[in-house]
Amino acid sequence: MESIKKVHSNSLINFSWSYVPRRLILELLDVSVMTLDEWDRKNILKKRKIGGKVYYKLEEVEAVLEQSIG
Repeated sequence: MESIKKVHSNSLINFSWSYVPRRLILELLDVSVMTLDEWDRKNILKKRKIGGKVYYKLEEVEAVLEQSIG
């Protein structure tokens, strides 16, 4: 979670959230919606629909970030 906190340290985002909105993931990972949909199909990063909006589990996003770095 440290990497996510560093990227948005000046924002108003509450990092105690368990789920992160798609728009933030798009910005954080610098990928397209099509890429996130492909990752969902490949079980790399699963999306969750809550109230008609798409979210991702924070711990899963962090795992993807750690895999891409190391």
